[in-house]
Amino acid sequence: MKLSELGQYKTVTDLGLKQKREELLAEATLSLDFANNRYEVYEGPVNSLTQKPFNDILTFTRGSAATAWNATGGITDVLTDEQRLVGNREGLLIEEQRTNFATGNNDLAEYLNYPGSLYSGNTTRTTVADSGLTPNFTIAGLDLTANSDGNVSASIEDGIVDVTKNYALSAYFLPGNADSITLDTTRTSSGSFLARVTLDLNTGLVTGVGAGLGTFGAREVNGGWWYLYVTRPAGMGTGAAHISVSGKGLISGESIRVAAINAEIGLYPTTHIPTFGSQVTRVADDCSRTLGAEFRNDKGRFIVTAKAPVGKTILAAGTLSIVSDSEDLKEYDVSYDSDIEATDIQIVPSGNGVVESIYYLPTPEAN
Repeated sequence: MKLSELGQYKTVTDLGLKQKREELLAEATLSLDFANNRYEVYEGPVNSLTQKPFNDILTFTRGSAATAWNATGGITDVLTDEQRLVGNREGLLIEEQRTNFATGNNDLAEYLNYPGSLYSGNTTRTTVADSGLTPNFTIAGLDLTANSDGNVSASIEDGIVDVTKNYALSAYFLPGNADSITLDTTRTSSGSFLARVTLDLNTGLVTGVGAGLGTFGAREVNGGWWYLYVTRPAGMGTGAAHISVSGKGLISGESIRVAAINAEIGLYPTTHIPTFGSQVTRVADDCSRTLGAEFRNDKGRFIVTAKAPVGKTILAAGTLSIVSDSEDLKEYDVSYDSDIEATDIQIVPSGNGVVESIYYLPTPEAN
C-alpha cells in the first residue's frame, strides 16, 4: 500500500479497521444514520434494502414545540411533533419532559420591578425586545450596563431554587468587553452563592464554586454569545435562592446582555424552553419503530453511537436495553442470542441525549 492511500488514517491498521467496520455495517438490515439524515431498512426479498425518509421509517411525536441548536450553535424553534437533528451532523436529540420555572424570558420587563437590593448600584438594567440570539424567532434580552468602571450584576426569578430538589440553571450571555461572566443561585437572605459557574473570557477557563455545586460548563455559540450552565443537587447547601447573573471588568457605559434563561428541576440542563410570564413545559420526545422483516427476536446485534447522561437508557427493544455508561459520545455494541420478545424499538428520552446512529444486524457478534 502506498502512503498516499492512507489519507486521514495514520496507520494501515487504522485504515483496515475502518474498512472492516464498513463491511460489518453493510450487513445491517436497519440503518438509522441520524448524523447524515440517511435511513435504510430491509423490506423482504422484493424491495430488499430500501432508503426512506425519517418519518417513513420511524414514528416520532412530541406534544409541544421545542428549540434546538443549529449547525452554527445558535437556537432555532421546532414545531410540535417535529424531530430535532441538531448541530453540525451531531444526530437526533431525544429529551425528557422538562418545565422552565424562569417565567420571564420573553417578557423581561418584569425583572425591572425587582427591588434595588437585588442588583448592584453600579448597574443600569434595560430590556430589549429582541436579544439577537436567535435567527428565526424572537427572544427578549436584559442588558446590564455599568454606571462606572467595574462590575455589573442582577438577581432575577426570586425564590425559584428549592434546596429539596435538583436544579439545573442555564443562560446565554453576550459579554461584550467583560473580563468574565457568571451564572449562579444566590440566597436572598445573605447574597452568598450556593452554586456558581464563571467563564474567564481572557483565558477561556471555566470554574465552579459553592456549597451546593453540582456540574457546570460553558460553550461558545454564534454571534459572540456564550452558553453557561450550573446544577445544584438536592440537599446541598442551605436555603431557597434566586438566579443571579453578572459581568466583571467593564468600563463605564459598557454592558453585557443575558437571554434565554432556564431553571429546570433535574441534574443536567436541556434545551431552552421559552416562557411568557408563566412556567412552560416541553413534552418528552417519543421516537420508535415497529419492527418488520428486518428483525429477528432470537438473535441479533445493535450498534448504537450516542451521547447521554450516565445511567440513562438510550435504546430499548423488548427485554434488551442499552444504557449509557459515559458522558462522552460512545459506540455501544450489544448482541443477543435468545428471544428478547421485541415488537418495536424505542429510542428512549435520555435527559439531553443525542443519538448519532443505530444499526441492527440479524446475526450476533462473532466469538
